Amino acid sequence: MSASLDRSPLWTPLLALDRLNSCLRSDRAPLHALKRAIYWTKTQAILDASKRWHIGMRRVMVKKPCRRCDATGIWLPWNWEPEDGDYRNRDGGEVCRGCHGAGTATLLFIETSIGPLRWHTPAEKWHMSSLDVYVPFPSFYGEGDAEAEKYYEPADGWEPCRSGRPLTPKEARRDTLLVLAGFPHDLCFAIDFDYHAGLERMYRHPDLDKAADWINCFFDRNGMVECD
Repeated sequence: MSASLDRSPLWTPLLALDRLNSCLRSDRAPLHALKRAIYWTKTQAILDASKRWHIGMRRVMVKKPCRRCDATGIWLPWNWEPEDGDYRNRDGGEVCRGCHGAGTATLLFIETSIGPLRWHTPAEKWHMSSLDVYVPFPSFYGEGDAEAEKYYEPADGWEPCRSGRPLTPKEARRDTLLVLAGFPHDLCFAIDFDYHAGLERMYRHPDLDKAADWINCFFDRNGMVECD
């Protein structure tokens, strides 16, 4: 590990996590099989940073054509066939639960600013991770879309699913190991949840050597399959 990447116990793993987070949205992502582990660790990193640093938080929303119903407001089951044989209509469908029949979905996010980093966490994930309580910063998730939207403002200069910055497998391996050093429990806990790798036999006591070996093996095998 180069000296330039090993200067700050706070910023080095956060910047590595930011690069991995962006890489997951790129066309050349060598670590999609670690997507859930990276997102989980990012959520826990927000909580950790809030205890050690001033972080900015706000609720933002983005309105997009609903993908569940192709912006029609009518959801169709996968085996749908029109009774009259005319596929131009959507008779027999149901009111879309994603947009409530409007054709436009409202996507809610918690935006966190940690120094130069700006991350967006879906309100559902924020709520499910109990960050409403532990940060605390309420998402108002589950109170109904119309009620929740009262607390959100339009996102400026950002929208979901933007293309991210690619990393080479070598860079992704390096950054994953940096994240392991900065957030050992969180990353090992998430990998164990998905792959039953046995990296943390006792809660909050990860085996760092075993975890590093697992990560190296993961990337040696193209970053797509777990290590036995």
